[in-house]
Amino acid sequence: MADPGMITDQIEDAIETASAIVADITGLNPNVMWELGYASQCAKPLVVLNQKPGSSPFDEHNIRQVPYTETLTAEDENKIHRHLRAALRMALGSAAPAWLDKAGSLGRLYKVPPNLA
Repeated sequence: MADPGMITDQIEDAIETASAIVADITGLNPNVMWELGYASQCAKPLVVLNQKPGSSPFDEHNIRQVPYTETLTAEDENKIHRHLRAALRMALGSAAPAWLDKAGSLGRLYKVPPNLA
């Protein structure tokens, strides 16, 4: 977000206007955890990714977490795609496009190196 102004206001606005939220809580970054809590309070469909679901705080254990490995495998991609499709169908309801359920419709997943994120 490069716009001038309060960053937290911009983050809240982005979450409030999003159809669904994808959050990777690997490492339990406090900012990500706050954003996840805000998105949950806004009743947004959530897709929570985590390389180590067992390391989550106790109050996050009731949120379905999609585990994945450092080097994404085909199985990881399939799990993530399945959860993304479900969240998008929930968010879009009857407006969800038919192509959403086609294999490969979401493309390939790529892990962004931390220095580029």
